[in-house]
Amino acid sequence: MRPENVEINLDFNHLRNLIDDIGLSQTEIAHKLGISKRDFRSYLFAQDAKTYKPMPYVVYYALYVWATYERFKKKSI
Repeated sequence: MRPENVEINLDFNHLRNLIDDIGLSQTEIAHKLGISKRDFRSYLFAQDAKTYKPMPYVVYYALYVWATYERFKKKSI
């Protein structure tokens, strides 16, 4: 099974907004996604930073869907 095609937006402000929507710390999110805190943080730097690493699509997709679900839950209450 292949995930739907979600347009990836690696802008660090957008990624941080997704994290805010989820409502957990970066460490907690990284742990739940099964990636190291260090790798996760490297995805959140500006793209011109030395320590920046592009976020893999599967990680972005999981973050995007998770944040969308959390926003939906908040609206449903």
